Amino acid sequence: MFNALSVDVEDWFQVGAFENVISRDSWDARECRVERNTDALLAMFDEAQIKATFFTLGWVAERYPGLMRRIVDAGHELGNHGCNHDRVFNFTPAQFAADLDRSRKTIEDTGGAIVKGYRAPSFSINKNTPWAHEIMAEQGYVYSSSINPIAHDHYGDPDAPRGPHDAGDLVGRGGDARQRRSNCMRQSDGARLRPHSAAGNSAADQLVNIGRCALQQ
Repeated sequence: MFNALSVDVEDWFQVGAFENVISRDSWDARECRVERNTDALLAMFDEAQIKATFFTLGWVAERYPGLMRRIVDAGHELGNHGCNHDRVFNFTPAQFAADLDRSRKTIEDTGGAIVKGYRAPSFSINKNTPWAHEIMAEQGYVYSSSINPIAHDHYGDPDAPRGPHDAGDLVGRGGDARQRRSNCMRQSDGARLRPHSAAGNSAADQLVNIGRCALQQ
């Protein structure tokens, strides 16, 4: 059993439940709590001597660069959570690629650290978006924490594996899944998963899916 901890760094008005209620044009005029709340978490984690992955919106990173640096300076990992919390299944592949690239650059520039992992807003990668795995791998992402293996009215893929797995398995590419996971993954850089070898025929075969949690030290 490997326990892991992750945080979605977004403000209260950006959650999916409010996407049809709160206009995006009003975001900058609303009370922001994300910096204060994230700083409180950093203090708690420091006291407990634990590390986590902070999946961060580009919108937040752009407005709170100091917060990004504090996360990194405290020894945590920065991950990408997209620009504005748009659900992936509402994107075209080209739109997703652009959002993925733009948000990553913003987070890396403000945090001063390389971003290796991605979590889709509202876990919005599912059976209808197999192209998302290919795009993440092509852009150099090492892992995705974007699929919740449950049945839910907003997200989830109940048929997805519950443990770490090769993303190529989700898009129907062959081979024994257990053997390919063994070939594809190793523990490195603490306990983060990285591709070890090209085990399949596509970029997605080199991307590791780790459910809804990002592995950390």
